[in-house]
Amino acid sequence: MSGIRFFLEGAKLAWSKPWLKRIAEWMVDLVIVFVGVYAAFVLNAYESRREQRERREQLLAWLDDYCVESTANLENEQTLIEEALTDFNRRLNKGEMPELVYININSSYDSTFSLSFFQAGAGELLEVGTLRQVRAVDKDSKLAAEDIRHFQELSASVLVPQLNHERTFFYVAATRTLLPQYAWYPASFQDMVDYCNKIRPEIDELRKRINEERKRNR
Repeated sequence: MSGIRFFLEGAKLAWSKPWLKRIAEWMVDLVIVFVGVYAAFVLNAYESRREQRERREQLLAWLDDYCVESTANLENEQTLIEEALTDFNRRLNKGEMPELVYININSSYDSTFSLSFFQAGAGELLEVGTLRQVRAVDKDSKLAAEDIRHFQELSASVLVPQLNHERTFFYVAATRTLLPQYAWYPASFQDMVDYCNKIRPEIDELRKRINEERKRNR
């Protein structure tokens, strides 16, 4: 009781003295301002976290859609290449000297995606492991696209001008094997298949990281 009485007496004394009253009022105002500022800070921090969470979810959804589209395109490209390679090798191994034909293979690689993705703030919002996997997929997809482009350029410059010849023109008659200057034809197909086989697991790993990060972001 003595403590309460001491507090009450002190409060009575403070309000009885003008200068003590002003100090008390100033302290009350200070507390009110502090509480207001702190509440605003907490609210701003909450809004900032919520906005970051929403933005992170948008980026991850965008990235996942890109992976789904890339996988579908990659499967189509790989199917086309593997069918051409399988048929050619089958006939070549049987000594049939199959025709060398110009096949138009267009890479679906989007060279602008990675740049746009990081410009949208992915570097600040997503986890390092996810970003590294994005870089890995983009790097190998770019290499695959360059390989496809090289095959197209080689076909256009070396193969197409000779397509008016009989198919035996491209082979060693005695062995029914390709002439050395055309050995790149089946090898290029195989290189492209190898790239597709390498990229697909990397895209699967990226989608796994995306799903894990989306769960943690909720």
